[in-house]
Amino acid sequence: MKRKGWTTIVCGSLWGDEGKGKIAAYISYKHDYDIAVRAGTGTNAGHSIYRNDKMYKTNQLPIAGMFHNKSGKKMALAIGSGVCVDPVKLMNEIDTFALESDGRRIIVDRLCPVIEPKHIEREQKGSMYSESHTGSTKSGTGEARLDRVKRIGSTINSFCQPNDPKPIWDIDNLPFENGNVAKFLNDSYDDGKRIVVEGSQAYALSLYLSDDYPVVTSDNCTASAFIDDVGLAWNKVDEVCLVIKSAPTMVAQDCGKLPGEISKEEMANKGLEEYGVTSGRLRRKSLTIPFDILDESVMVNAPTYFALTFCDHVDDISFDMPDHIDLNWLKRFMPVTAKNVEKLEERYNVPVRYIEYGKDFFDIRVLDHE
Repeated sequence: MKRKGWTTIVCGSLWGDEGKGKIAAYISYKHDYDIAVRAGTGTNAGHSIYRNDKMYKTNQLPIAGMFHNKSGKKMALAIGSGVCVDPVKLMNEIDTFALESDGRRIIVDRLCPVIEPKHIEREQKGSMYSESHTGSTKSGTGEARLDRVKRIGSTINSFCQPNDPKPIWDIDNLPFENGNVAKFLNDSYDDGKRIVVEGSQAYALSLYLSDDYPVVTSDNCTASAFIDDVGLAWNKVDEVCLVIKSAPTMVAQDCGKLPGEISKEEMANKGLEEYGVTSGRLRRKSLTIPFDILDESVMVNAPTYFALTFCDHVDDISFDMPDHIDLNWLKRFMPVTAKNVEKLEERYNVPVRYIEYGKDFFDIRVLDHE
C-alpha cells in the first residue's frame, strides 16, 4: 500500500513580512519534505533566511528547500502556473544558489506568465503604481498579470520557443524543466511525497478581500488562492500554517492604517527597524496584534496551527533558548509572547505550534502543549 503524501500550505496573516519563507523552510528541514513550490503573484515579494550570519533571499523560487534537509535530502523546487516569472531574476537565483550544478530538480510551469522589461518599465513610470497609491515594488508583476488577463502576455512555454528572442538562456540547455507543475505535485502526492506550498505576501494584501484596497497586491493571498496557483487538488492539502507576526508591519508610505503604529524614533531606539526584502524600504511598525483584523484572516484561511514570529521584538531575548518550551516557560521568560499565545489559542481554538524569536534560521522552537 502506498504511503499517503502530505501537503502543508504556509500563508501570511496580515500585511506580509511575517517570515513565511523561514517558517516554510524550517518545517521542510525538520520534517524532511520532498518538494517546495512557490505560490503567489510573482517577484514582488521577497523571502529570506539567515544561516551562519549570512542572508539568503529569493523573489522567484521558494526559499524553502534551497538547503539540504536534516537527513541531507535535496528538495525539488517548483513554481506554480499562477506565479509570474521574471527570467532574469530566475536565472540569477539559479546561479546564486548554484542550482544548475546541485543536481536537484527545478520545474517552472510552462503556463507561468512572463515578466518582460516592458512590464517593469510601465510600473516604474505609471502613476497607478506610485508608492503613495499602492506601495508597489515595481517588479512588473502587476503589468504581467494584466497582460495575462487580456490574453496577450507571454508564457514560459511560448518564451522558450526557438523563434522567440531569448537573451538570457539557451533553450537547448535550460537549467530547469519547462513542465506541468500541477501534474507533478498531484502525482508526487499520490506517490507519498511531502510538499510545502510557500505562499507570498498575506491576507490583508488580497486584491478581492482586503479593505486596504488599493494598497493591495494583484491577487488574493490565501491558502485557497495558493492551492489554485500551483494546481493542487483541494483534498491533497493536509494542513495550513498561518504565520502571525508579533510586531506587524506595513509598507513605509502613509497608504493604509496600521493599528498601534510606533514612531520611527521608537523603532530606532529599540533597534526594531525592518526593511523590505524586495524594495529595501523601511517598514512602518506596530507592537500590537490587531485581533479584529486577524479574525477574518483566520476565518478565511482556516489554519491547522499558527506560527508566531518576531517574538524577540516584543520580549527581551537576552538568554539562550532551551530546546523545549511550553506556556509556563513563556509566562516566566517571554510574558508578552505568552499573552499572545493564550489569546490566539482561546480566541480561535487553534494551537500555536512554532515560536520564532531571532534572526537565525534555527531561532525557532516548537511549543509543547502537553
